[in-house]
Amino acid sequence: MSNSTRFEVTVLGSGTSTGVPVIGCSCDICKSTSPYNKRLRSSIFISDKKLGRNILIDTTPDLREQLLRENIHSIDYVFFTHTHADHCHGLDDLRPLFFRERKTMKVWADPDHEIELRDRFYYMFRDTGYAGIKPSLEFLTKEELLEDFTDPFIETASLPHGSTNSTLFKLGSFLYATDFKTFPEELIEKWKGKIEVMIASAPTYKPHGTHSSIPETIEIFKKLEVKEGYLTHLSHQVDHKTHSLNLSKNIFFAYDGLKLQVNP
Repeated sequence: MSNSTRFEVTVLGSGTSTGVPVIGCSCDICKSTSPYNKRLRSSIFISDKKLGRNILIDTTPDLREQLLRENIHSIDYVFFTHTHADHCHGLDDLRPLFFRERKTMKVWADPDHEIELRDRFYYMFRDTGYAGIKPSLEFLTKEELLEDFTDPFIETASLPHGSTNSTLFKLGSFLYATDFKTFPEELIEKWKGKIEVMIASAPTYKPHGTHSSIPETIEIFKKLEVKEGYLTHLSHQVDHKTHSLNLSKNIFFAYDGLKLQVNP
C-alpha cells in the first residue's frame, strides 16, 4: 500500500439479507465453490491511516466471522445505515473488543434508528442488573459527528428503503450507500464529478420493490461520474465471474475481503 494512501476500505460482507449461499437453496451460485460467490451480510471497515482511527459501518449478524477473518481488533466509530436485522444484529459481537481495550466506541445513527437500537439492545444502554461485560458505546449527536469528522468532512443523507430510510455516508470523495430504492437528483447534482470511489447496493438485475437494481445503480454511478463504482449487497442471482464480463471497465462487483485504497 502506498504511503500516500489515506483510507483502506475493506468490504467485510457483500451479500444481501440472506447471505450467499442461501439456506436451503441448491441453485448453481449457491453451490458454487468460487470464493467470490460466498457473501456474508453487507458491511465495510475503514482504516484512516492519517488519523489512526477505525470506522465500522453496520454490525451484521456475521460480524464475528468478519472481524476474525480480517484480524480487526480495534474500532473507534460505528456508523449505522439502518436497523434492518442484516445490518445491526451483530452489535453484541463488539463485546470482545471491549474485553481487550476497555475503550468506548462512538456510535452514530439517524435519530429514529438510534431509538430503535436503544430499544432492541436495551441491555446495553440500561442498568438491568446484568453482571457480565457489555460493549461501551457512546451515541453521538449529529453536531458531535460533524465536529469529529472535518478532515475529510463527513456528509450523510437519508435514502428511501421501503417503509424506512437508510443513511448514506460520504467521506470526502468516498461514498457508501446501501439499501435504497432511489437516489435523489439533488444529491447527484451536488456530487457529480466529485466521487472517486463509491460502493452501493444492487441485489438483483430485475426491478426490486425496495432496492435499486443492478442496472439502476450502474446508472447512478454514471450520473455521478464516479471514477470507480462497486456493486454490493448482492443476491444469489449474481455470478461474480460471468456477470463481471458485462460491466464497464470502471464498475465492479464487490466481494468479501476486497480492499480499496482511497485518498478522499
